[in-house]
Amino acid sequence: MKLELRMGEWMVTMGLVGLYRVFEYGLRKGVIDPQYRQSVSIHPQGLELGTEVLPQLPRAYFLYLMDEYSVAKRDGERLLHYLGQAKKENSFSMALFNIKEMVKNRGKKIQKYFPDEPVDRLLETLKSIKKPDQLEQLEQCIAEFQQLVSKDAINEKLTLNYFKEAVLKSFFGQVSFLNVSKNNLDLEGHIEQFQADYIVPVQYDLQFEHVLRSASTENEVLHFLDEHAEYGPFKALKRAWRRKTLPQIREEMGIMYECMLFPGRVAFYNFEEMTFSPIGVSAGNALNFNWNLQDKQPKPISSLAKLVLFFAPAGAAIYLKKAGVLIIQ
Repeated sequence: MKLELRMGEWMVTMGLVGLYRVFEYGLRKGVIDPQYRQSVSIHPQGLELGTEVLPQLPRAYFLYLMDEYSVAKRDGERLLHYLGQAKKENSFSMALFNIKEMVKNRGKKIQKYFPDEPVDRLLETLKSIKKPDQLEQLEQCIAEFQQLVSKDAINEKLTLNYFKEAVLKSFFGQVSFLNVSKNNLDLEGHIEQFQADYIVPVQYDLQFEHVLRSASTENEVLHFLDEHAEYGPFKALKRAWRRKTLPQIREEMGIMYECMLFPGRVAFYNFEEMTFSPIGVSAGNALNFNWNLQDKQPKPISSLAKLVLFFAPAGAAIYLKKAGVLIIQ
């Protein structure tokens, strides 16, 4: 099945850019099977998405972010920069201070999650370095530290923590990944959570749209909802539609449950801070956003829109602002 995803609101366009970047990355790195090469294509109005590639996207998404924000890679680049400064005698002291602070701060995080790693020994050796004639010893310490932080398990844990805190929290409220209860998830756990929270709802909702269009009686719709009663939105609809006819069901869907970002798509979610925090607000505080006076559905969006918005961080240039200086990460 092909879906037309049109550009529109700036955050939707940013999400589409991110989706395409992740898709291209997945193909380039062999994360997405080559058979899906034609599943995402660029068109003048946006993207065309083949639904067969959806289950491939979560792994590509997290590996893209892991590569983009790799702690091992960033730490290595910074340490080499400081080492270059340390080779100049007049800047040795400041460079050494920066190296020690960086290794100490990162070392504390490594010790927190990997207490068996020899961080203390490395820090003690580094502490003993004080003069330019110890440059060779300093180089050895940096090499050992880079080897340590580059271990797959360490880099994975530290990088996941970093981009969740520094990047994803700038875009989303309390989505499942950012809840403290999910702090112990490893990379595979995050990928599985993405599948459950973002891919499965899209698959269910697309099936529901097909059933709603093709059904000849309301019983067909109710039977489908009953078959997938574990999906929250369907459970609520089943209770609400027990005594309604098919025309009434279709009319209600058109009025109350149409996506504001992708018209024509069924919408069981709200545009709120959990979905996109830069301009979303909590549902309880969105009284002036009420859609057709439905206070429980202020700004309806589809699971498809929710998925596209989740790709927004990959479609943006991330920076930190400190003392009026933009520091590109």
